[in-house]
Amino acid sequence: MEEIPIANPFFKTVSVTASLKLKLASLLYSSFSNELGKSLTGFKYDDIYDFINGLALVMLDKKYGYIDSNGKEVIPVKYNWCSHNWQPLIPVKLGKQYGCLDRKGRVVIPIIYDSSPKVTKEKIEFRKDYKTFIYNQKGELISSE
Repeated sequence: MEEIPIANPFFKTVSVTASLKLKLASLLYSSFSNELGKSLTGFKYDDIYDFINGLALVMLDKKYGYIDSNGKEVIPVKYNWCSHNWQPLIPVKLGKQYGCLDRKGRVVIPIIYDSSPKVTKEKIEFRKDYKTFIYNQKGELISSE
């Protein structure tokens, strides 16, 4: 599929597939539309980021979540931070604590950790109370030190 770059003057340039178009409704709110121009999300979000593996990070009132390619909110917009580059788990911050979700918004790694995760292709590392917890990309705890 051909990608079309579209400039958003408030945030950054984003790319979407030719079949899905991202447009600005105003200088403050973004809408996600299908190829016929029908709004799928309404003019609801402050920003909509690139789609990666069928999901796009969205922001509203400094909170983050994800929508799918139909504009459906699959991960609620309630997180203080969500990683935009993830595979296959999505690191998030809720309040002052970190953890990971799956693509459907289910908590896979408990949101109980004190520091943002160090993520590699093989593992995700968190810290809590001066202790390190290492998980694989399936969300299984492999070690705690």
